[in-house]
Amino acid sequence: MEIEIAPGFSVTYIEGFYEPREADDLFHALVGLEMTHEEVRMRGRLYRCRRKTLPVGVDYNYNPASKSASEWTPLMLDIKTRVESVAGPLDGGLVQLYPDGNAGIGWHEDKHKPEVVASLSLGAERDFVFGVGPTNKCTEVWRRRLTHGSLILVPSQTNEAFKHRLPPTKRVNQPRVNVTLRRFTRQPGTR
Repeated sequence: MEIEIAPGFSVTYIEGFYEPREADDLFHALVGLEMTHEEVRMRGRLYRCRRKTLPVGVDYNYNPASKSASEWTPLMLDIKTRVESVAGPLDGGLVQLYPDGNAGIGWHEDKHKPEVVASLSLGAERDFVFGVGPTNKCTEVWRRRLTHGSLILVPSQTNEAFKHRLPPTKRVNQPRVNVTLRRFTRQPGTR
């Protein structure tokens, strides 16, 4: 379903992209992957985030401390192939584990101008929010709870015009896995 988040800007949201049993199996397989805690530099200091990540395919250098991408595994290739059936060709992915609602990610836009960002949600339902303005004063314009097994496709014009975030929440005490896959006009190098 195409959803307009603001006049002239939309995303595609597919609830039940993976059926519940498939989504459960996929969630448990992804939670078992070897991921490392994300580190970000803010105000000159390096912080260790609560979320864990595993980059695959193309290196996606979205922050100076990002890790090099791993080779595609059969599991990740299966996910990539399935998502490509609705998103078209994709270059690289990032698996992120949010252990509970206290783990989130602040306002940002995906770096390097991807043509499309495909975001698969598994596990705990969390709100996904778009906003406008500078990172430190972003104003929310759209919010949606992403369900277990859902997929949201964010085209380049929406990514470039808006920032997005996954706000922390004390109401969620279960983990969430997010798999984001991107297509870049110019590939920075594949693995």
